[in-house]
Amino acid sequence: MKKPNIDRFVSDEQKERIKPENVDFSGVPVIKKPRKKEEKPVKGKEPQAIEQESKHASTQASYHDSIQERIRKIVKSVGKDVVYLRLTEEEKSRLGEVIYAYKKKKIKTSETEIARIALNYLLEEHNEKGKESMLAKVLELLNS
Repeated sequence: MKKPNIDRFVSDEQKERIKPENVDFSGVPVIKKPRKKEEKPVKGKEPQAIEQESKHASTQASYHDSIQERIRKIVKSVGKDVVYLRLTEEEKSRLGEVIYAYKKKKIKTSETEIARIALNYLLEEHNEKGKESMLAKVLELLNS
C-alpha cells in the first residue's frame, strides 16, 4: 500500500512536532501482541484423532439440525389421524411439568405436540440408525 504524501497537508512546523522521535513513551505500559495459541497435545490423543473428533462433532450437530428442521415441518402440519396413548400417572405428570415449564417461558405447546415431536424423532432416528436406534434397542429389551 502506498504511503500518503503528508507534505501537502502538514506544515514544516507541524512535521517537526509529530515525529515519533519527539514523543516520550516512558510512562506508557508496553502492550504485547497476543501470541497464537499453540495446540497443546491432549494426553493419549494424536492431533489427527482430535481433528476427527471435532469433524464428527460438527457433522453430528448439522445432522441434529436437519432432523430438527424435518420434525418441525412435520409437526407444524395439522394431523388428521387419531392415536390414543395410555399413560401412567407418572408419565402424565412429567408431561404436564414439561408443558408448564414451557408455558412459564411463554412458549405454547401441548401434549399432542410433544408426543408428535417424540414420535417423529424416534422414527427419524430409526430410519437413520436401524438396529442401533433407541427404538430398536428398547423394543429388543422389551421383548427379551
